Amino acid sequence: MKKFILLFVAVLSIAFIGCKKETAEEAKSKLPVEMASTSFNIEGMHCEVGCAAKVQKKLAKLDGVENATIDFERKLATVTYNKNINTAEDLVETVMSASKDYVVSNIETKPIAN
Repeated sequence: MKKFILLFVAVLSIAFIGCKKETAEEAKSKLPVEMASTSFNIEGMHCEVGCAAKVQKKLAKLDGVENATIDFERKLATVTYNKNINTAEDLVETVMSASKDYVVSNIETKPIAN
């Protein structure tokens, strides 16, 4: 009987050790896809190749972002993303983290039908 109890405890211990908690990122990836498009103006960019390209690349690398474009001449960013993974505020924070000189304004978000 003692062997059975020890074996039972050992199996339970292995089961609990083998299980891991779901991370926040894993939980987000299981959410349904609800696409949105957010556009906003970015003031303070001085060059198309450096500034605009850097911001566009940072936005495109965010999880859930399908497409990010910067129109340097119009100072306009447009980002298509899964709104269950990111928010417009996340996009703005990403831009603001690229340079203290950037000022974001005229933020408009529209849902995209799946």
